Amino acid sequence: MKGRIYNIKNTRKIMEMHDITMKKSLGQNFLVDGNILRKIVDSADLKENDVVLEVGPGIGSLSEEILLRGNKLTSIEIDDRFIDILHENFEDMDNFKLVHGDALDDEIWKSANENPTPNVFIGNLPYVITTPILEKIFKNENKFDKIVVMVQKEVAERMTAKPGSKTYGSLSVFVSYFSNAKILFDVSEGSFIPRPKVKSSVVLLETVRREERPDEFMDFVHKAFGMRRKTLLNSLSMGLDMDKAEVQQRIENAGIDPKVRAENLTLEDFLNLYSSFNKK
Repeated sequence: MKGRIYNIKNTRKIMEMHDITMKKSLGQNFLVDGNILRKIVDSADLKENDVVLEVGPGIGSLSEEILLRGNKLTSIEIDDRFIDILHENFEDMDNFKLVHGDALDDEIWKSANENPTPNVFIGNLPYVITTPILEKIFKNENKFDKIVVMVQKEVAERMTAKPGSKTYGSLSVFVSYFSNAKILFDVSEGSFIPRPKVKSSVVLLETVRREERPDEFMDFVHKAFGMRRKTLLNSLSMGLDMDKAEVQQRIENAGIDPKVRAENLTLEDFLNLYSSFNKK
C-alpha cells in the first residue's frame, strides 16, 4: 500500500480487502483527514520519551501518525477484524504494541500498562462508551501526564461546562475533579468514513492529583444530581436516604445554601460538601 492509511483510497481499499462494514454498536468511524490527525497528535506536545496509550485504533490511522513521530505506542482494540490489519500495517515498527481485548476490562488495562508504561493518552474515543473509558483513563494506576481525546461535540461541551450552565452535570464535575479541560477544536462530519451524524471535538485534559477517593466522591456527586430540578436538600436527603434535618445541617456546615440546585455548585463546593457528609 502506497501512502498513508488515512488516505481515503487506502482506507476504502483496506475495508474492501478485509470485507469490513462498520459496527454502530462500537461507534466506529475512520478518520480520513490528515490535517486533523496531525493536529490531534500535535496537541499532545509529545516528547521523545513519552509513551502513548490509545483505545480503539481501528485500522490504525491515528496510530500511524503517533508511530511515525518515533514514540512508543500501545493500542487496545476489541474488534477481531482489525487485529491482523494492525499487525500487517505496523509489522516493521518495533515501537508498536497491540493489546487485543475490551478496554472496559481491568485485566486488559493491566496488560496495556506494562512494558512500556504509558504516560500520555491519545484517542478517538468510541462515542457509545466515552464516559466509562474516561473513568478508566482517569483512574488508571499509572497516572497520565496529558490526555487528548476526540469525542462527540455534545459530550465535549458537557465535559467542559461551567456551573450554572444547561450542560453542567456530574460528568462536568467528574472531569474537573481529575483535570483541567478545554476544547481545542471541532471536527466536521466530513473528516470520517462513514460520515457520522454528529460533530466531534478534540479535548485536552491536563491531569490534577487528588487525595479523595474518586469512586465514593463521584457516587456522592451523582446523588446530588439525581433529581436535577430539586433543591440540593431534597436530592441528597433522598439519594442518601438520610433525615432531612441532618442533611440540611451538613449542607449548611459546608457553607452552602440547602435551597440551591446541584448545577450551581463548583467543584470546590462539592469537595466541601463531601467532606461535611463524611465527618463523624
